[in-house]
Amino acid sequence: MYVSKKKALLFLLLLLGLFLPLGREARAEGAQISGVVWLEKTVDGAYNNESGLAGATVALAQRQENGEEKRLASVTTDKDGAFAFSVSQAGEYRLLIDLPEDYYFTLPGTASAALPAQGSSSATPYFSLTDGQFAVKNIGACRASAAVTAIA
Repeated sequence: MYVSKKKALLFLLLLLGLFLPLGREARAEGAQISGVVWLEKTVDGAYNNESGLAGATVALAQRQENGEEKRLASVTTDKDGAFAFSVSQAGEYRLLIDLPEDYYFTLPGTASAALPAQGSSSATPYFSLTDGQFAVKNIGACRASAAVTAIA
């Protein structure tokens, strides 16, 4: 059976036209990281839909192939304590967090992604992101409290 080159090329283009759009829609590029810096009220380390903390600075850093860290972006949490980042490639990332004055990080618990810290600056451990992934990293904060220690 003889098929002309013109018909074969037309058939091939038709097949490519049918399958290429499916491949583009199925392949997601980049990833997203979002979360809330919340104000801990129950002192249990769990995020119980407590109110968000506005004014915290959250920066996104990526671990480079040579092991060095590169800061990619920085945002200030909104009135609800929310923040979000989009990244264009898979990789190892972490968040660097600076809380407003008189706020500190809550005790590590089941919900706070921040590492234990003394003071108002901390970071999350590195985490991997793959193309199309959506990661949530919530950060617990508490207000400085006045404590009196009596020595008898």
